[in-house]
Amino acid sequence: MSGAASATEPEAVQEKMEERTSRWTSGPAIVFYVAVVKLIVQLLVAPRYGFHVDELYFLGCSEHLDWGYIDQPPLIILIAFVARHTLGESLLALRFLPALAGALLVWVTGSITREIGGARFAQAFSAIAVLVSPAYLFMHHLLTPERI
Repeated sequence: MSGAASATEPEAVQEKMEERTSRWTSGPAIVFYVAVVKLIVQLLVAPRYGFHVDELYFLGCSEHLDWGYIDQPPLIILIAFVARHTLGESLLALRFLPALAGALLVWVTGSITREIGGARFAQAFSAIAVLVSPAYLFMHHLLTPERI
């Protein structure tokens, strides 16, 4: 009898926890908020430091698309081409796609944490850990292939 009671107790506790959290304070919602914060911060600081030499090189290469470049993969040049022709050549336009990729990385990290059984705190903690990682803060600030 104690075995049957202990098997239903965790389910009852889980149901009570789900009832207390609304959709605005659930784990996925918190991860979404963290991802939006990352996107906004990255976009706010995007135009502050000028073009990086690699970004200028990618803009130059995007004038003549090719399948092979001697020192860069063709996808980064294609991304520069798409950004240039859809958003323009400003720093904000050029750095929008890396900032968006950073926000998506935060969201995917939180989603993976949820998928492997992490509760609301674990999802938020993993998303914030990716948010404040110095390597990701730098790499999602520039249009460049990640080489750290």
